[in-house]
Amino acid sequence: MHSVEYDTVYMCGDLNARIGNKQDCISLVDKIKTRKVLDKITNKHGDALLEFLLENKLCILNGRLNEKHDNY
Repeated sequence: MHSVEYDTVYMCGDLNARIGNKQDCISLVDKIKTRKVLDKITNKHGDALLEFLLENKLCILNGRLNEKHDNY
């Protein structure tokens, strides 16, 4: 099996995942804007999503790009 690299990957949906204020990136390595957290609750789906994101060098965009659109 060949490894494939992509410049841009988007995964959409909430996946019933709640990550609260847990880190979704490696703060000392990744140079991205801090995420504004609106929901402080976490669950196991959120833990699984965070594990997936970190293993695949991905992050959550909600709360980072435009404050007018952070509530979804």
